[in-house]
Amino acid sequence: HLGCYAEINSKKMAKDLFFLGLYAGKSLTYTPPTPEQVPRSFIKYWILGYFDGDGGLTLFRDPKGKSIRYNMSFVGTRKTIEFIQEYLGSNKKIKLAHNCKNTYEIKFTETDTTQTSQIFFATHSQYVLRSALENRASTLIVLLQHTGTNVNVKRITAPLVLPTVTSAELNYVAFDIVSNDYHIELYGHLQNKIALSRGIPECSVKACDTYITNQPDYDATKHHKPSSHTTTHGTITYDTLSTYIRNAIDHPDPTRTFTQQELRNSIELLIKLCR
Repeated sequence: HLGCYAEINSKKMAKDLFFLGLYAGKSLTYTPPTPEQVPRSFIKYWILGYFDGDGGLTLFRDPKGKSIRYNMSFVGTRKTIEFIQEYLGSNKKIKLAHNCKNTYEIKFTETDTTQTSQIFFATHSQYVLRSALENRASTLIVLLQHTGTNVNVKRITAPLVLPTVTSAELNYVAFDIVSNDYHIELYGHLQNKIALSRGIPECSVKACDTYITNQPDYDATKHHKPSSHTTTHGTITYDTLSTYIRNAIDHPDPTRTFTQQELRNSIELLIKLCR
């Protein structure tokens, strides 16, 4: 398989990590952080990071096939597992993992169909959300947006605008980041929507451009930006800002530029037209 990796060399970073308890060959001798290394108020974040590296979450069907259960586990040295157990206030048994020397495991398993616990975690991974949306009966997805001194809460029960969750859309919704990727995804989705409504295999860029100009949300003072594209069959002219940006992204040209505000205006328009 093809792959790649990034390598960062820094003596200062190495010293800082050593101070925080990371060292070579630590797997069998690692001990939990001291209060000087990680204050008690930050331990929950340390546990989250530890779970990301040496934790596991699996779903399985019970032997009778009547319900789906989950199993969450941590693996590490006995001192580390006892530290996590104490913080979580659990009385679960700690067992030697896979007969490995000084490697232990603690499991949190649902034993019946009654909900005894919940798992909360934050993510902006398109893959995690896509999987969560497939199991809406037992999964609650909440979007938290910080506006000034307020935190707005919105429940997500379906893909936002696009038919599938993408990282570009998540970055826009959660962090208000406009991007070329999101613009391209929206424009392509609008073309598919138009084609489906008209019962045709596909919608051309010109047809999409004309469709946009005929919509009530189209504001010529904000969304009009003429452009053209020359092919072997002649020159095609366009009227909308959205098509201008779409072509500027798909066919890079140093003379064809657009501002972040124009990108935002176009994305906001495309969202309305795609809904």
